[in-house]
Amino acid sequence: MSVIKLTSEHKDQITDLFGFKKIMGSNVKSQEYEYFKSIGYNKDFVRMIFDNFCETYLSNLNSFHAFGYVEDNIVKATISFYECNDEPSWYYTGVFGSGNRDHLTQVFDKIIEYNENNDRYKFFTSFNIDHAKLQRRLYWSKYNTERYGYFDEYILPKRTKCIYEKHWKLLFNQILLPNDSVVRCNYLKPEFRRTTIAGNI
Repeated sequence: MSVIKLTSEHKDQITDLFGFKKIMGSNVKSQEYEYFKSIGYNKDFVRMIFDNFCETYLSNLNSFHAFGYVEDNIVKATISFYECNDEPSWYYTGVFGSGNRDHLTQVFDKIIEYNENNDRYKFFTSFNIDHAKLQRRLYWSKYNTERYGYFDEYILPKRTKCIYEKHWKLLFNQILLPNDSVVRCNYLKPEFRRTTIAGNI
């Protein structure tokens, strides 16, 4: 078992993580399902999500990555993210898991470590407003919970397009979601940063 950066070689190993009633790793509630169904959320839509994930995160692009927990040659959990090249931050863009919290915690820790090694000390994520109090309990390790602070940037009302282009593309996948959402900025506390210098000569 190990946590590694996923590539196109892992495409067949992640298929079980994409289910008909799942989107961004969360079970869709019945009322939400009716909404997604109304916009074409069906097997073809799931296939599109899978294909887009593979084309974006498994194709060795410079800024889009996915790390996964691999056991017995099967990817049990994966988290995807976008690594900014124009600001010292990254965007948490998706999570797919088989239900084991520890797998996701290990993947998340590895991604945080990767980004810190690249001097990226803050990241953005979005989630259903009803889950705001649960976010830090899901698969944050105690180690990183103590090192990272956070604040909520804004609330995006349900079925509303985000006015910030990068957020709209990366955090919301250009989808009008059926619930109010929160965009949160998580940041490494200053005392844990190894450098605050940026630039070249």
